[in-house]
Amino acid sequence: GTQRPRVVLDLQGIVAVLKPPHWEVDARAGGSPHPTSELGAPLLSSFLRWIYPAEQHPLVHCNEQQFGIIHRLDTPSSGLILAGKDFVGYYTLRWQQDTYELGREYIVLCRGRMPWGPRVVNAKIKTSKTEPLLSRISDEGKPAWTLVDPLCVLLRENGEEYSLVTIMIRTGRTHQIRVHMKHIGHPTVTDGKYTDQVTFESDRAWCPRNFLHRHRLTFQDTEAVLREAVAALPEDLAAVLRELRPAADGRSA
Repeated sequence: GTQRPRVVLDLQGIVAVLKPPHWEVDARAGGSPHPTSELGAPLLSSFLRWIYPAEQHPLVHCNEQQFGIIHRLDTPSSGLILAGKDFVGYYTLRWQQDTYELGREYIVLCRGRMPWGPRVVNAKIKTSKTEPLLSRISDEGKPAWTLVDPLCVLLRENGEEYSLVTIMIRTGRTHQIRVHMKHIGHPTVTDGKYTDQVTFESDRAWCPRNFLHRHRLTFQDTEAVLREAVAALPEDLAAVLRELRPAADGRSA
């Protein structure tokens, strides 16, 4: 069965929720009032509306304010999502996001051996205005900033090399991590949008979904206290890592 979201941190006016894979974050204005998306994916807003009644938390039931949700995660991905339960919480988070003070950290498995040491990718990203949403590197795009820090090199039995990396982002462009990783020649594993069909099918045979998990968020609460929400790597992705072995010369942090 489908995993359920889980509240990780419940604060005054703010909630951090763990989104399981295959749930859609419907954080666009005019979002669907239905419990599932047009493609049948369960909606995170439905979960939030279920646990926070409209009488106490009207913002969570307001699609003009994206149900209080301040950022997205791609449907195949898992990880932490922040939402405001009231307007003070919502705009406290929005301000931090718009001033690049929101800390977002991911664990990602990408193809190939990445050079050792942290690397900033800041190529501009342009996103299509029509569905299905696709992004690409373009000088006409919006600024985007991604910090990639390799943890170790891993091998499959067939000798193919992969890099396990942590990623921090300042901006939150559509599919930013996936587009930037493809741009530097190390696309994320099992990426149905930004790798070719042969690569995608080959990856999916041993990694059932896009290997991208937002495991850590740092932010200030409504009292300006620094908070941290953490979510360990889900079992399906941990199982994928257990099938790999460290490269003999693949340093681990």
